[in-house]
Amino acid sequence: MIFGGFIQAVHFFTVPETRSTIMMNRIAKSRRKADPNANVWGPDELVPFKDRFSAKEVLVTWIRPFKMFLTEPIVLVLSLLSGFSDALIFMFIQSFALVYEQWDFQAFEIGLAFLSIGIGYVIAWALFIPAIWRNKKERAAKPEDERAQYESRLWFLLYTAPCLPIGLFGFAWTIQGPPIHWIGSMVFAAIIGIANYAIYMATIDYMICAYGPYSASATGGNGWARDFLAGVLTIPATPFFTNIGRDSGYNLEYACTILACISFVLVIAVYVVYWKGPTLRKRSAFAQQLAGAREEQNTGGRRLSYVSYGGSDRRRSKSLIVSTRYSETRIPTNTFSTGIEGQAGRRPSGPPRTYSQSQRFFGERRHTPGGTPSASRAASRANSIARPPVTAKA
Repeated sequence: MIFGGFIQAVHFFTVPETRSTIMMNRIAKSRRKADPNANVWGPDELVPFKDRFSAKEVLVTWIRPFKMFLTEPIVLVLSLLSGFSDALIFMFIQSFALVYEQWDFQAFEIGLAFLSIGIGYVIAWALFIPAIWRNKKERAAKPEDERAQYESRLWFLLYTAPCLPIGLFGFAWTIQGPPIHWIGSMVFAAIIGIANYAIYMATIDYMICAYGPYSASATGGNGWARDFLAGVLTIPATPFFTNIGRDSGYNLEYACTILACISFVLVIAVYVVYWKGPTLRKRSAFAQQLAGAREEQNTGGRRLSYVSYGGSDRRRSKSLIVSTRYSETRIPTNTFSTGIEGQAGRRPSGPPRTYSQSQRFFGERRHTPGGTPSASRAASRANSIARPPVTAKA
């Protein structure tokens, strides 16, 4: 707990903010501070706190990770793979005592055996550095290539994911005890650690890229799968390793072999997502909203497009692009307000807008009365209509 609290504090004070809406709020505040007459507002400044955190909004936000886990094939298969891989670590906690008592390990020696998995994590971390460099170069060299922008993030996993079944098969048949040396099983445990780290990093990275503003919900489904499978599989772990094939005397070997076979099937999903990822994303309403916004960004934010979600069409507003040191964020003008919409303060024709933030995309589906902040609607609307719109560029 102490170590975890320390890490959280370091993360809080050292990791820069990357959420687009918060970054837009800060940009808007800095512009108003530099120019008190600037009519520039961030997305969270336009909606009252009680509307952003209403019971309905909280419920919709809470349900979305489970919904994406059940309805999004990418989230489902990658979460099951990540969850199973994570559950293996917790099952190892139960099995290591059974395995290494064959070599007469003491309690502290069994604890030290887990260092093999930690060594695997360190190796995987080191291998990821050149893989990330390669991925960044490929994305920069092929900005229009959809596979380079998305599926290339899974490229390194094509080579490291097989380490999971390989490590399990190897571990299964090097744990018979003397005369086989115990170091063999630890080598394969390290290989499993490499796979576990790589699966977690690559699947999270890919889902963040594929689902954009919905990535928190997508990775939430991933986290739920890891925690659920780890918790559920820990309970029967000891009976599983003890009773499978007990009569033959190969209970540990058969149990690990079964896990290896399951992992082999799940690892196939990595290759399916890598090659069929574009098709799967085209069938996803969540991923298509992100793709539509990026397509509009490539046209300079001049096109009004429709995105169908939940049986209704919403008109997407024109956008500004604000470049920051972390990303190039597209800002809908109805959200990051820089003046009046249309002429004489009138809105373009389209469906009515509401306060609801549920299923929104970078401020989409927000109600901006007269293009002004909710804190001073009447005064700001009057000022907006009286003063020509200001075009914000960065």
